Amino acid sequence: MFTEENEDADVYIEGDDKISKEIKTLEEKHKYKINRRLLKRLLMISRKLEVGPIGVTNDLSQLEEGLKKEKDSKSIFRGEFNKTRKILSKHLADTERKAGFHILPGGRVKIYAAAVNSETFEKQQIAQPMHFKDLVSPRHGEFTHRIQWYILYSTIKDMPFSSFFRIYAGILQYTELWDVFFDRTETASDHRATSGYDFRCPELFNDWLRGPDSKAKFPLLSEILANRFNKRENYSAEDYLAKKIYRTDFKKLGEPQKNAISKSIEDMSSYYMYDNKITTYKKEN
Repeated sequence: MFTEENEDADVYIEGDDKISKEIKTLEEKHKYKINRRLLKRLLMISRKLEVGPIGVTNDLSQLEEGLKKEKDSKSIFRGEFNKTRKILSKHLADTERKAGFHILPGGRVKIYAAAVNSETFEKQQIAQPMHFKDLVSPRHGEFTHRIQWYILYSTIKDMPFSSFFRIYAGILQYTELWDVFFDRTETASDHRATSGYDFRCPELFNDWLRGPDSKAKFPLLSEILANRFNKRENYSAEDYLAKKIYRTDFKKLGEPQKNAISKSIEDMSSYYMYDNKITTYKKEN
């Protein structure tokens, strides 16, 4: 069972030299000392994601089995033609709810599609912790962060939510920890992926999840994510955000709504061009 450790316990583990240096640089940069208990838990999930397929296979097998049950349930009780529709959303939402996170009616979560400063985001999440769909780009994948956290739940599933929430709150408090452990990039930055199989980078993780190896091992999950990717690729960024936020085509929107979407796209482009940390937020009604 999960037991609390001393906050000042040493978090250095053999093989973690690079990330230990990153954390030290982060602490010096922001002039704070990150909670050691928080770091120890994050290092558990970091190692799983960093080593790629070998680190996440068991957790993804569990997710695949959950999706199969969701699909079979739809087939038996609803007779729906598209038996994969929404099953990933539902299964992730059920898991997140059990972990203690808030879920909107209908099993929905927040959609990230407009810029908000990190302080505001932190207050919103502390008041009502909730996961989200991230619409940054098709490769980034709107479910990728939620799948990363599904793996985190599996890693520390015996942890009570009161303790688990301290991890979540800690990540919000030390904003760059999100980049270090869940949002690395392929380009030159302070927190770059260490290999082509570093699943702390959402683009690399989502590429692999849609690829042949994942398709062979997790066919249902891979199919769903490939369909989502293809759907995004067939829409312009403007039309996709208009559909998600306003439930209509971009050309049918008024100028204020069009301007809001254009600003969101500009902000998300800046995120990738300059590695500026932005937080985006849109709550579904």
